Amino acid sequence: TVGGVVGQAAKFDGDACISIVDGPDLDHTDAFSFGAWIWPEGAGCVISRMDDANDMRGYDVTLRKGKAIVNLVHRWNRNAIQVSTASSLPMRQWQHLMVCYNGSGKAAGVEIYLNGKPQSVEVAKDTLTGTIRNQQPLRIGRRQASASYKGLIDDVRFYSRQLSADDV
Repeated sequence: TVGGVVGQAAKFDGDACISIVDGPDLDHTDAFSFGAWIWPEGAGCVISRMDDANDMRGYDVTLRKGKAIVNLVHRWNRNAIQVSTASSLPMRQWQHLMVCYNGSGKAAGVEIYLNGKPQSVEVAKDTLTGTIRNQQPLRIGRRQASASYKGLIDDVRFYSRQLSADDV
């Protein structure tokens, strides 16, 4: 660990991840929010609970090509939501990333906030009708076997409701 924004941040070098067996068991009909303080050094998965072998079922927020991408998946890519920030995130600086979802099963129900400000988003998939629940642990710093993150992550939080802009 190293100094973070709130306390001690976990440092990810592209190989390690933190697994939490009893992580939040979220579904596509639940309203929820999750996020963290991040210091990204490139691409990779920040937070995930995905089952790679079961059509990527689950949820995650991943950085790719500078953008934050949120996936809510029953079966990739036929039964899923994928929303990304229209703008790139800055690298190598602390920023607060938060995903808020209203439980509607629609991409329009996903909001991405950066440093407390709602981001313009682009919708790539909007066909989610099935559960996103799976038996995998919550992972911080990568998906099950892919998208390893490089950088720092601090103060990961989950909420069992869609946070308002003021709450974020």
